[in-house]
Amino acid sequence: RSSSAPDPFRVASLFARPYAVSFYSALEMRGLAESVSHRVHIQSPTFFKSAEFQNVEFKWVRGNVDFGVETEQRGSVAVRVTDLERTLLDCLRQPHHAGGLDELLRALEGVHGEDLPAKLLDRMIAASGAPVERAKFRTEIEDRRPELADLVQAGLITDIDSRLFLSATGLLVCPHPSAAGILRVASRLYS
Repeated sequence: RSSSAPDPFRVASLFARPYAVSFYSALEMRGLAESVSHRVHIQSPTFFKSAEFQNVEFKWVRGNVDFGVETEQRGSVAVRVTDLERTLLDCLRQPHHAGGLDELLRALEGVHGEDLPAKLLDRMIAASGAPVERAKFRTEIEDRRPELADLVQAGLITDIDSRLFLSATGLLVCPHPSAAGILRVASRLYS
């Protein structure tokens, strides 16, 4: 983007209320995206027609922005953006808004310093089911860690945390070229 062009994330703040920059655009704001996109995803319960400005498409995506949103100061404008955990969960649920699964996995590799899979799993579990079901699900996933370590050692998977999270969210059935090998592993783990 040209240095004289307006910051597209600041422009995004003008399209809807309430709103949050999300998906690949949120990854880009955090420096986790591999490339600069010419599309900004804006989640909002309030519909707006997609528009183009300065060669950037501003695209509406239906979504609740009452949770998992933080504010990032961009010059004089406070821009609402989905937090890291929400961004990754949203991208995993709808990888077509994240540049695809490969792009998302590269973004996951750029996150350092925290037990991200545990944080993501906590966020996902908190949003689903009754407390007893959540506890059972968490225990089952934690019990699978040694098996996943064996799979990494055998060369079947390469990043234990990414694959653990993908298996935990049930996204292994995505129609993606790399899913075939993961599906074989998943069938063994969850049969």
